[in-house]
Amino acid sequence: MPFDHTAPRTTTDSPIARRRIAAGLTQTQLAEKLGVTQLTVSRWENDVRAPRRSTLYKLAEVLGCEARDLV
Repeated sequence: MPFDHTAPRTTTDSPIARRRIAAGLTQTQLAEKLGVTQLTVSRWENDVRAPRRSTLYKLAEVLGCEARDLV
């Protein structure tokens, strides 16, 4: 069975990923809502890169939480 890149991840330690999954969003769907790429969302979730402050607030809004919940 091939890997489904559109399916939400099932396990992660990332607060962004946990909130995204709880919201029922894929990385691609979240990226589209924020105007970024899926690769960018993946980098945030894997602690390769942190979202900019302005993006963090928009991310929190989309995920229905406070920005501090995502860091």
